[in-house]
Amino acid sequence: MFGLFKPKPPISVTWKVWTEQRMQWLAERLGARRILAAPVLLPTDEFFPGEFNGEAVDAQRLLGQLGEHLKINTSRLKIEVGDDERTEGAAILFDNSGEQTTLYMHESIAGNRQKLLDNFSRILAYEALFREGQLTSQESDAELVRELFPVFLGAGLLSANGTTAKSCRGGGSGGTWRWWNIGGQTQLPPHAKGYALALFAWVRRDEGSSWLQQVSTEVADVMSDSLRYLKKTEDSLFTPDNVGVAPTPSTLSGLIRQLEQGSDSSKVAALWELAEMGSKACEAAAPVAKLLHHRLPEIRGEAVKTLGQLEEVGAAQIDGLFDALEDRDERVRANAALAVAMLRPDPARTLPILEDLLEIRTPEVTTAVCATFASYGRDAEASTKPVFAAYRRAVVECQYAVIELIAGTLLCIHENPEQYADDLFGEHDDDLRENALNALQAAREGQPAASAQADGCGNC
Repeated sequence: MFGLFKPKPPISVTWKVWTEQRMQWLAERLGARRILAAPVLLPTDEFFPGEFNGEAVDAQRLLGQLGEHLKINTSRLKIEVGDDERTEGAAILFDNSGEQTTLYMHESIAGNRQKLLDNFSRILAYEALFREGQLTSQESDAELVRELFPVFLGAGLLSANGTTAKSCRGGGSGGTWRWWNIGGQTQLPPHAKGYALALFAWVRRDEGSSWLQQVSTEVADVMSDSLRYLKKTEDSLFTPDNVGVAPTPSTLSGLIRQLEQGSDSSKVAALWELAEMGSKACEAAAPVAKLLHHRLPEIRGEAVKTLGQLEEVGAAQIDGLFDALEDRDERVRANAALAVAMLRPDPARTLPILEDLLEIRTPEVTTAVCATFASYGRDAEASTKPVFAAYRRAVVECQYAVIELIAGTLLCIHENPEQYADDLFGEHDDDLRENALNALQAAREGQPAASAQADGCGNC
């Protein structure tokens, strides 16, 4: 009965740990005072006074006011408003080719103060994090951190209601530029945003009741539940006592102790750190493998991924990995397939299980399984027929990304997949045969991910 009524966090443990660690990371780099003393900004005249008519001068004033609140210099940012066709479709053209950065926006966008504040907060995040060298685009979660940044500085309510600026790179005659598409879906999901707002309030000893009504219902519900959870359990890696305090360097023995005795959050954090250590953490293989039987699929999935990064594991851990390939959770199975691609155990035992996984027919599992087949190279040639069967299904279901991926995999595992496709489909399915040959040719010319990145494939 122990733990039966233990409070459960309102979001998944992986999102919980990511949010806590990145909030702490921001506090370390920007200073604890930036979050503790930040005003909670609302899109009102109290914080953004002045007549607003949707002109360039209004948008420039709004950007300057936001910069003052966030303590970010906006003097190098210049706004231009017009009906230029480049800015149609609700986009901001972000041109940083000169000494100043020019933000071109359509007049229809300049007239919406809420959307401008939402997107300006992210543009200023880019200025503060990327331009100042705190973050690089090479980090896999860079865009998510950029969306978390306004929450940390008290501007989370300017972007907590669904709109966002989504950036895409491009090139122009005058230099480089980015599109910031307004009105798209935020990459940081509502539950993570709600939990981040709760952390913001909790470390400041702020109930948040004075501004909770400003948040959309979906985010507000998670925030309220999260605040109750944090106050009751204090289960967080980011706390009022350690905000801005650099963590003590971890030891291997300490990380193993976290796996065995720590909270679920501590376990995930330890798994991530062990995965970064790679082969230097082989001693942790046994305690990591024990978590393959954890009650939470998120922890089982992270344990599987970590095993794959350790490079050298024992027979017992390999057995656990094969059990994970048949886990009841789809994501755990996908992660297990990727771990197999890293460790490459006996193909005679592995390939039949991978062939069965192809029947699951979801992009996540198919992508992982194809990467694993590709990692075996010609040793997986016996699996060519079931891989082609998966290709046929992808064509029927118009899964174009999967088609490209499978084509690259076929180049890795078979000496002449074009001839195999010709023999397999023959005259009875000319359309599919031609489609397969075209995809294989494109894969040879374009080096898709499965063939270009798969380790151990020397024949792609």
